[in-house]
Amino acid sequence: MRTGAGVFAFWTFVVLAVLLVGEAALRGRFDVVADVAPWVALVLWGLWVLAYRPLISYDDSGVRVVNIFRTVTMPWSRVREITDRLQISFVLHDGRTIRCWGGPMKARPPRKSRFTRSSGIPDTPPPTPLEQLERVWEPGRFSKDPAPVTQTWDLVPIISGAVILLWVAFTLLLK
Repeated sequence: MRTGAGVFAFWTFVVLAVLLVGEAALRGRFDVVADVAPWVALVLWGLWVLAYRPLISYDDSGVRVVNIFRTVTMPWSRVREITDRLQISFVLHDGRTIRCWGGPMKARPPRKSRFTRSSGIPDTPPPTPLEQLERVWEPGRFSKDPAPVTQTWDLVPIISGAVILLWVAFTLLLK
């Protein structure tokens, strides 16, 4: 699960960045490309880390939450409760709460529709992200899976961000 707005924003900016930098390169303005490229890369990295990269993935054995710089993997047997206030959160049996940056946000209640299928049965709304998670969590929450909850730092976004910041600093020093 990933927020649709974040994916849209990221890919929209990718297209705009390619057009911006590509147009300057096609005109032979490599001085403009050199000035703009680190800033475009910094914005792209920020959108990737904050809007595109975070996600919630799950299967019958557990859930994996990818936040900006950390990934948390937990078996369903360690999850005591799943909540959806402003964002999806997993409350663990040891009292910790894992908040998901990248999960879909709580949606507005669906409008009542006057329309029905051709069979005359009213349309049923699709399950919310919380309902999807609860359907998989319910059977797995009582399992005796001894796997621990693991939290790891993700080095790719950290190192790539540091490299881009150094590139921006280097560009500023050359001015």
